[in-house]
Amino acid sequence: MGASLPSSSVLTSGTPPPVARRVLVASQDPSDAQWLQMRLGQALQIEHCLVSVEAVVEVMAQSVSAVVVMFDARSDLTQPSQVVQWLRKYKTEVSVLGMGYANSAAVPLAALRAGVKDFLDISATDVEDIRKPVWEACMRGNVERADVSRGKVLALVGARAGMGVTTLAVHLSAALAALHDAAPATPGYEAASEDLGIGLLDLGFPLRDGQMLLGLNGRFHMVDAVQGVNRLDKAMLEATLPRHISGTTVLSWPAQSHVLREVSPLSTSSIIQRMRGFFAWQVVDVGGFPSPDIVQEVVQAADHVWVVCDQSVGGIVSLSELLKNLRSNAAVKSIDGLVVNRVYKTQGLPPADIAKRLALPLLHVLPHREEALLKSSSSGLLLSESVPSDPYVQDIKKMAVSLVEANASSHRADGNSAQMKSGKGWLSWVSGKGGTA
Repeated sequence: MGASLPSSSVLTSGTPPPVARRVLVASQDPSDAQWLQMRLGQALQIEHCLVSVEAVVEVMAQSVSAVVVMFDARSDLTQPSQVVQWLRKYKTEVSVLGMGYANSAAVPLAALRAGVKDFLDISATDVEDIRKPVWEACMRGNVERADVSRGKVLALVGARAGMGVTTLAVHLSAALAALHDAAPATPGYEAASEDLGIGLLDLGFPLRDGQMLLGLNGRFHMVDAVQGVNRLDKAMLEATLPRHISGTTVLSWPAQSHVLREVSPLSTSSIIQRMRGFFAWQVVDVGGFPSPDIVQEVVQAADHVWVVCDQSVGGIVSLSELLKNLRSNAAVKSIDGLVVNRVYKTQGLPPADIAKRLALPLLHVLPHREEALLKSSSSGLLLSESVPSDPYVQDIKKMAVSLVEANASSHRADGNSAQMKSGKGWLSWVSGKGGTA
């Protein structure tokens, strides 16, 4: 048993606490804050604001130990969900709890999907069911394992289906997995005991093509992950996500497209951030996905962003429009550059000219190997499994090495080069082994 929690009567009128911890209640009715204050006593300072992002931002300038967001079944649950998601994204140091009547399943479910740490049931008869979660939230803050160990994220973005983004994603994931197995010490990533290697977020369109190319069929999907984001840990991921023989672990959309409405852009970002603590690298395929808001959120959450197109006029024009939308958002990080896929050397617009038209650095060029890829996939294999010497596979290996090198260089630039100096980092291994054989 741990230490007992302070009771509401532990403080006398003559001995107020030197500094009371502030708890913010976001609701439409100020009486909700008064109700909570009566149950917590004077050891916590309960304050009220309206349940909107603007109102919360205004009062969050001062230190707050926890935020309690009211979910009321009599009104729209979208606004409190948006407040929780904003806090989870921009105020990660603050614990967020939901509050409301649990007699309607929709209320606690909406709160949990939004990302609250706990839910306070107003109809609870035992006051400890209210006091204990709030006190624990104030004591611990919102410290998560993912803050200690941060894996890296690469977003592969294609403006339309048919650009070969998913084929690139599965082969690149397999190449990264091979590098990771040989040299698991990733600069800046320290969770060796929790490390699940390489994760592929198969979020492109058509749905679940990544799983199909890998010959997998996982039942646990993105909507399940969003609904249980706070329960995701190593054991759960190992038990529920399918794993390819290459070492790539895959999380996809559900097969039923109508349930995608359960996933908001911010919840997509929450999954990516949560899984940083378990995967050294995540490759996120959003090629051709029709929701620009989700694509933008993935781009914003990623450490590296590669946009992909081929030599077709439609692919180039569509990508130009997508880039215009991404660049209009100042919060989106800079894009690393362009990958031109399925290139004919003697036909079509040269890759360098495509990159110039899109105002992007040309990162990589992949050859047109559709016949070889089709033959391999028809056998249920990746091309890297059936013909490791194929030019497409060799170029994918070079891409994986370049990604690792870019990450290592960025890590050194931040002044954290101890791992590289030890000779055990990714870049040391790549240099010593020749890397791209």
